[in-house]
Amino acid sequence: MDFFTSSTHRRSFGLKYWVLGMLYRQDMSGAMIIDTMSQKSFGMWRPSPGSIYPLLRDMENRGEIKMKKTVVGQKIYGITDKGKRSLNSFDIPFFGRFWESDGSSVSSTIDSMEADLDYLSDKSEELKKDKEAVKRLNKIKDDLSRLAK
Repeated sequence: MDFFTSSTHRRSFGLKYWVLGMLYRQDMSGAMIIDTMSQKSFGMWRPSPGSIYPLLRDMENRGEIKMKKTVVGQKIYGITDKGKRSLNSFDIPFFGRFWESDGSSVSSTIDSMEADLDYLSDKSEELKKDKEAVKRLNKIKDDLSRLAK
């Protein structure tokens, strides 16, 4: 069956590449994938186990990822060469190959911070109501000011 003929596959198309991109950077469990996606979306979206685990099984069956069990029986997934080829064929205009940017350079970190700032600006009304978030942002601002001197 072709990937696009199944409605499950059509619904999870973007999710597949997000997961492959995450596994390109590091091996993860399904729970780690869910938690990371929630964190990256600032808690605005948390994929359900019902969307992640069937997708992981499908990608494993396709040979795009490989599962190994830890000593305690936890399933950890890693990307295979086939998964890397699939991922590298998915070059997104504007975003490029987001999975290849490891965020290790100062420039790429600042780029990421600018994008996060744009997001927070869009959420400014919500943000103003969250005293703890404002407190944390003020600490970040002070830390960045010290770094920039």
